[in-house]
Amino acid sequence: MRPAPLALYTATAGGLGLAFKGVVLHQSVPLALALPYLGAYLALVAAGTAMPRLGLWGDALCSVPGGRGVAFGFDDGPHPEHTPRVLEALERYRAKATFFMIGEKVERHPEVARAVARAGHEIGAHGHRVDRVLAFRGLPAIRDDLARSVGAIEAATGARPALFRPPYGVLNPRFFRACDELSLEVVGWSVRALDGVARTSAERAARRVIRGLRDGAIVCMHDAPEQGDRRPVAAEALPAIFEALGRSQLDAVTVSELIASRPDAPDD
Repeated sequence: MRPAPLALYTATAGGLGLAFKGVVLHQSVPLALALPYLGAYLALVAAGTAMPRLGLWGDALCSVPGGRGVAFGFDDGPHPEHTPRVLEALERYRAKATFFMIGEKVERHPEVARAVARAGHEIGAHGHRVDRVLAFRGLPAIRDDLARSVGAIEAATGARPALFRPPYGVLNPRFFRACDELSLEVVGWSVRALDGVARTSAERAARRVIRGLRDGAIVCMHDAPEQGDRRPVAAEALPAIFEALGRSQLDAVTVSELIASRPDAPDD
């Protein structure tokens, strides 16, 4: 068992013990003990919800130990102006990537989604619409959002996505259940460019990614703004990143290619 779920189970058991002591045995629990315990418990839940690599609620694919290459994932597209610029950079360096697309944007720009697929890149789901509180909704709402995004991508490209990256990386047990019902693998990241942050420059985003370049890494970048007209910096950051990738003799691959490159990967 991973450390985060073990810590959660241990903390939950301890909390139940304190509750039993106070409610059933009528023994007072000092606030000096109860409040820090509650704060630490809430901090653990918050960290595990916002950080997929902790594996608190389930196994999200954040890296591929033993895999060969680096998987670049681009979120929040497709966009008729910005996505083609990322595609051009990928083509220039003969790199492949996985694009995690928003369903509503696919419906608005199906020709861009098809261009991504024709170029040999992989497409995954990233939810159907920009919903910053999707993680706090019930299972039916989450299931419906994911199913609609999968349907939009399949209708535009003819291929059903097999991967899902949660918006903002926020996860909970309902996401994992919905993904299991829809046969989607949950994908996180081991390297984050933070290029979706307004004040991040191309140089700073490139430095963040370059520090994490190693076999088996999964990178999170953006080929479109979440919403609005802000110009993303990924296209400007990619040349420096791919130059560093070449010096390290690493290949840029799709997430599925990275999974398949493991020595223990099953043959098709």
